[in-house]
Amino acid sequence: MQRPATRFWIIGEGEERGRYEAMAREFGLANRVVFWGNRTDVPDLMAALDLYLMTSRWEPFGLVLLEAMAAEVPILGFLRRWVAWRRSSGTARPPACSASAIPAALAGLVVRYLEDAGARRRLTLAASADVRSRFDIRRMAASYAHLYWSLSGRAGGVFGGGEGGR
Repeated sequence: MQRPATRFWIIGEGEERGRYEAMAREFGLANRVVFWGNRTDVPDLMAALDLYLMTSRWEPFGLVLLEAMAAEVPILGFLRRWVAWRRSSGTARPPACSASAIPAALAGLVVRYLEDAGARRRLTLAASADVRSRFDIRRMAASYAHLYWSLSGRAGGVFGGGEGGR
């Protein structure tokens, strides 16, 4: 093990928890994996992380990624759609590989970023800038208002000088 002091936190519940706990014991990692269960202090836990691992191969949107970005935590994972959508998102992923090579590829990526504080900082800065620019509440509200006006079939509205929302 290249990084024996590394600890992994699993936050949340799910039907696979028992299986994951058994795997941690089977692989001799029970003292390195903390299963937090459901928590209400996720922002505090996020702020304590060096890296966030998103190991899903697909996620409809991944709100938790925005939470990690807002907490300025660098994200490592396999979300090809997310990363392709936002190359500057502060997300790093290993190269495409076969299913059997995924654990080693992810482990290599984790070690690389744990050992390179500069690389972690670059991901953090990119994530922070991305989440602040794309998901600012004013920008999101304006985007939703524009969408609603366009779907309503009414020309103008608050964006086109028409009725102004009346």
